[in-house]
Amino acid sequence: MSGQITVTNIRGRLVRAHVPRMATIELSGITASQVFAQNNIGNIFFDGEFAKGGTYRFQSAKGDITISHPR
Repeated sequence: MSGQITVTNIRGRLVRAHVPRMATIELSGITASQVFAQNNIGNIFFDGEFAKGGTYRFQSAKGDITISHPR
């Protein structure tokens, strides 16, 4: 229900991280056409590639959302 989720170096179609309460979510090295990250309280960090036509949703009621795209 609370804590930290860290996902690194994933390549695939879908990456999903959902915590209904308090959590920090870190997604790095992600290559996926669908990425969903959601928490109620806590920060979300995403570092990955965006696919053309992909779907990306990051949602936090109380927390910072940081998105970084590799060059």
